[in-house]
Amino acid sequence: DLSGDSLHKRGYRRYMTDAPIKENLAAAILQKAQLQQRNPEIVLDPMCGSGTFIIEALMILTDRAPGLVRRFGFNGWHGHDRELWLSLKAEAAERHEKALELPLPKFYA
Repeated sequence: DLSGDSLHKRGYRRYMTDAPIKENLAAAILQKAQLQQRNPEIVLDPMCGSGTFIIEALMILTDRAPGLVRRFGFNGWHGHDRELWLSLKAEAAERHEKALELPLPKFYA
């Protein structure tokens, strides 16, 4: 199993409960809506419950790689290139840090 835990578990929730929408589905909907290309001034979720859409929108707009802090199943595989993986994670973290320097829209939930 490559992922270990299910991929909808993105690593930002301390406690998992039944959510009306899984994190990866919310991210896919926001990607399909071309959130990042639209460069919004406001991100509004009037039906906010657990905050999934708002959190995923923030992750997209700040170029934060999903699962950046999680441990994947492939980390324990024989032949896994740990140095390459750490390099890719460092690159993703750097992209996120650079994106945090840019102005963000206002979020309303």
